[in-house]
Amino acid sequence: MVHSSAKVAAAKERLPAWMPRALCYALPTVTEIWGARPFRLEMRLAGGGEPVGGRAWAVFFSKGRYAGGGMRFASEVCLNDGELEISWIEDRSAFSVFGQIPRLYGEGLRAGGGVRKFRAAELELAFAEPQPFECDGETGTARRLAFRVIPAASSGLRVGRFSPDQP
Repeated sequence: MVHSSAKVAAAKERLPAWMPRALCYALPTVTEIWGARPFRLEMRLAGGGEPVGGRAWAVFFSKGRYAGGGMRFASEVCLNDGELEISWIEDRSAFSVFGQIPRLYGEGLRAGGGVRKFRAAELELAFAEPQPFECDGETGTARRLAFRVIPAASSGLRVGRFSPDQP
């Protein structure tokens, strides 16, 4: 997850231990949206084709259905399909982005209403300026990120790997 979601993960870690799990993500999500600003990026997906570019509030890439206290960034993801589900939250008004929060806790983010969806086994992101990111609870900052789904072994286990390119 890139940008505001990385800030949400960092803010969650600063909350007191007694805070209910669902609020640990919902509260920072709401507060970070108000302070977040869209960022410029270019995305390349495995299989070639033209890169996708533009401005976004956040980009989520998922291999599982749930993350962060029960939020559903993905709606059609499957653990054994060999692909990531990528959700691009378009540059829209803060109120429009704020309106996506109930979908995160319901049916999940689906294409439309300011959300673009992609699927790929490999994903590369390049940012105009270094951006904060979060991957499975670990945060960092990078100008470029690459993600790849590693093909399953006979057990069916899939592992995702990422590599940040620090500026």
